[in-house]
Amino acid sequence: MLVVGLSVPTIAMAEAGQSVALEPLLSCRSVTETTARLACFDTQAAALYAATQNKQITVVDAAEMKKVRRSLFGFQLPRLNLLARDTAGNDPEKDIDEIQSTIKSAFQRGDGRWVVVLDDDARWVQNDSTTLRFDAKAGDPIRIRKAAMGSYLARINNQTAIRMMRENR
Repeated sequence: MLVVGLSVPTIAMAEAGQSVALEPLLSCRSVTETTARLACFDTQAAALYAATQNKQITVVDAAEMKKVRRSLFGFQLPRLNLLARDTAGNDPEKDIDEIQSTIKSAFQRGDGRWVVVLDDDARWVQNDSTTLRFDAKAGDPIRIRKAAMGSYLARINNQTAIRMMRENR
């Protein structure tokens, strides 16, 4: 799958169902005369390349999009068509209901709640008063899954789940 990232005004146009960035290039397919078709493709390919070099559009493959979606797990973001569906029609947000990771660092705040930093530097803060039997520490496995009403439950080293929220840092 190939995704083309666009500026905000262009995303709005793309959400209307138009393939804005690729439309001029794809329209070259309808040119019947061989030399003119080749000239059209050359011109439009050069324009597309220039747009990527000028950072007007960004081309992202499926693996990179999956990595981005995983890194955004836990944040409440607006739904963008750019992240909405892959070429098979799957909703990628439904693909990630949980993440499994390793704790990079962990500490308890003064109020006894845990702050956990994952190996990808995502920072999660406990927002309930559940007590862990064993202290969380670097190297421990952690599984964070979506729970009810936009909350998240984390199991650290297979202990009882604690409610957590992703923190912006």
